[in-house]
Amino acid sequence: MRIKPLTQASNKKILILGAWLLVLLVAATLRLRDLAWVQIGYDELISLKLALDVLQGQWPAHAAYSGSVANHPPVYVYVMALGYLISKDFLWIVAYHALLDVASVTLTFYAGWRYFGARVGFVAALLYAVAPWPIEFARHTWLTPQPIFTSIMLLGMLSITRPNLGHKYGIVLLGWGFTGLIGSHLSGIYFLPVLLLALWMGRQQIRPFTLLSAFAPLIIIALAYLNFDRSQDFKNISALFTASGVADRPAQFDLDAFKFALANTGGWHLSDITGERFGEWVAQVPTWLAWIDIAQIGLVTLSLFICAWLAFRQRSAAILLVLLTWLVPVSLQLRHAIPLGPAYFIAHVPAAFLLVGIAINAVQCKVQSSKWQVASGRWQVAGGKGSNVFAICPCYLLLATCHLPLCTILAWHIFTWVRFNDFVQRYDTTLGGYGTPAYSAYQATRAARQATPADTWVVFVTQEPPSPYNLQTVLADVMLADVPHRIMHPADGLILRQSTLPYVLAPDAFGYANDLPTRWQMSPLAQSHHPLRNLPQASEKNTGYTFVNLPAYAPNSPPIAKFSNGIELLKADLTRQPKQVRVGLTLRVTQAPPPNTQFQWFNHLLLANTDRMIGQTDGSGIKTTIWRPGDVLRQSFDINLPADAPPPPYQLRLGSYLLNGPRLQVTLADGRTDDKIGVGEAK
Repeated sequence: MRIKPLTQASNKKILILGAWLLVLLVAATLRLRDLAWVQIGYDELISLKLALDVLQGQWPAHAAYSGSVANHPPVYVYVMALGYLISKDFLWIVAYHALLDVASVTLTFYAGWRYFGARVGFVAALLYAVAPWPIEFARHTWLTPQPIFTSIMLLGMLSITRPNLGHKYGIVLLGWGFTGLIGSHLSGIYFLPVLLLALWMGRQQIRPFTLLSAFAPLIIIALAYLNFDRSQDFKNISALFTASGVADRPAQFDLDAFKFALANTGGWHLSDITGERFGEWVAQVPTWLAWIDIAQIGLVTLSLFICAWLAFRQRSAAILLVLLTWLVPVSLQLRHAIPLGPAYFIAHVPAAFLLVGIAINAVQCKVQSSKWQVASGRWQVAGGKGSNVFAICPCYLLLATCHLPLCTILAWHIFTWVRFNDFVQRYDTTLGGYGTPAYSAYQATRAARQATPADTWVVFVTQEPPSPYNLQTVLADVMLADVPHRIMHPADGLILRQSTLPYVLAPDAFGYANDLPTRWQMSPLAQSHHPLRNLPQASEKNTGYTFVNLPAYAPNSPPIAKFSNGIELLKADLTRQPKQVRVGLTLRVTQAPPPNTQFQWFNHLLLANTDRMIGQTDGSGIKTTIWRPGDVLRQSFDINLPADAPPPPYQLRLGSYLLNGPRLQVTLADGRTDDKIGVGEAK
């Protein structure tokens, strides 16, 4: 069988495929590198918590509150919920988010190649793939405008300008891309003028049914969101159009929008998220190389002017739309009332890199068509008489000279990102930065997941009371999304079971581990503290999560009393101290409590064999909502003694009652019933 020789067209396709695979590999490698060190905070976690709620049947009409305006539409939440259909592992979700940006790089390559040539697609996608800010944003799961939707919208726009390349599907991409932009962040509305211009340009090819298919998702989301905002007196929409989420802060004009939009195409301002570690970050980056960042911004700025000239000179609708996709939304944000930041302009990067690719391609084509042409590996004057040749200028030197600035920027971007990725592994950048890296929390929760028996729940201990607005509460729900878990305050007590019970301690609750062998007389089976490496010891308490595996506990003594809510009192200890009496109670849960119920405990310290009350305290102990059948609850608290307290012995009288309700019935060991029981003695 004869093998057909490769034609020039097939060679070109192989080169394009190779270039695409190279860009894809670079983009994925940089974005998926060391995912456990991605930085986390409340903003990064709350959107993931909402995505998990979607899987439980909660379909929000809005996403989390954002300081830029207010509540945003929920498209981003639904997109992240799709990732959770595959796995609930936190690192997978971060990888999924990063892969969405890799897809955006791919679409940028495709759009550049299909509508402007392979060189444009390759240059634009390669710059996008290695730019440090897009890489950083690709790994953060917070609520920001998403570049993937911009890339989809751009592809649809360009398709409209070229009917022979599939306008029928282009209008759908245009509509869905814009829906994703505005549906995930209200700032997507700044792209509306460009969208309307694209529709006007392609008006002759647009059919009613295709138009409806393109914008039906936008109509559905807009109606749901506006109905929600109506209940808020349209504060979100009004905040958007007044350029501020704060009514008493007047809007003003400045050039910050252009500054951040340009900075996002490189690594400038990465230092902003190093916080108080700024000095250490600057010290490890050669200052004499900082000019490359300025050169990157200069390259983008120059590309804007070149593309504006090309759009005018060539009457190119495609170049004009790409230019306006970057220029119009940035210009509309020149007036603002709250400080701007890089996150507001991350959706602009696909257009920016396409503009750079178009400009570089135009300049190179201009050089190649000028009177200086390459022939036989040397320079020679075109159209001249004879062989006017420069003997020491080979072709490869010309190519290297043309591409040296671009290669320098690419190398600098990779160097900057690798250094920054290494930096966050060695320095705590919480204060003034974007939050503590996920490494410590992920390692501790992973150890807990691996140690979790089939019939139990991981216990997450946080110093602050559990709340949906609490960072550690949301972190527990996200990090432990794939296993049952419950969240408690360290002062509430201790939960034990007949099987080993995994605990995860937040950094601010690390002292709880020290209480286990002293206050609770517990020796953990396993303990693993996960601080950030290479940090001073004083910093570890603010960054380290701890995994503790408590031993099985199965008391065989008969209960002292049984409460009507399914609680058995197993043991009560009173220990007198100089100014208080410490009380220790051991309780067992025999049945699940009713939902949304809270039981309280009253504890009266009496002079033994009398009704004289010396002191008292009421409390909930371990919250009723986290009780599980089979739990053994150990609760410890102090009752202060007054200065004139009579000498001991003392006795404890305790009971339980429904919050804002009656006392519970208590069945004593001899069968008698009451609403209280006297136990213990302190001498």
